[in-house]
Amino acid sequence: MSRTLLTVLDETNPNKLASALHELPLGQALDLVPKFYRGVVASNVLVLPDGAKAAAILSCIATIGTTINYLTPLLTNATLATLQCKVNATGDIAFFATDAVTEAEVVYVTIEGEVVTRTITVVAGTGVGALPTGDVAVLLLSATVLAGTTLGAKTVLPRAVAAPATTNVLLALNGDNIMFAVADAVTSATVTYMRIPTRTVEQALRTAVQY
Repeated sequence: MSRTLLTVLDETNPNKLASALHELPLGQALDLVPKFYRGVVASNVLVLPDGAKAAAILSCIATIGTTINYLTPLLTNATLATLQCKVNATGDIAFFATDAVTEAEVVYVTIEGEVVTRTITVVAGTGVGALPTGDVAVLLLSATVLAGTTLGAKTVLPRAVAAPATTNVLLALNGDNIMFAVADAVTSATVTYMRIPTRTVEQALRTAVQY
């Protein structure tokens, strides 16, 4: 009888659990559970682990700094004000500079995906570098220019539809392209990004299985 993987897991039949967990896989599913993280804030940013970047903040407390208080998470990329925090372009937690937060604790929802590093070719006249066939990114973590007018690491901006200003880089809204400033004349770059998995946890749970 064909049933969804979700149904098989809910049955908790010991004769089927091992096969079902392999199909999921379990580690990827558990990684999506909301996370608690407490750490040092440097230059107004709490840097999260590469494999556990934030999609949304559930709660946040500034524990050390000029302002020690509960903070209000912003749901958009709006400009921060005092007693606010938000997810920045690289999936880390950003704070208002004047609050001078130096340590914070946060509960957040993670972005599902796999962190990969690739060297891509960029069209100098447009600043657009296509990701490898089959890759769609949800988050750009870093970009280093290997060939162009200005070499080295670039500042990652929020996703957008237009190329950024010089020395910056961003992930296009469609997730297929990395966009550099046209003036930087980039032709080659190494980029690290989080790509959408071939099959998400939700898709795995709805998969029809025979055991």
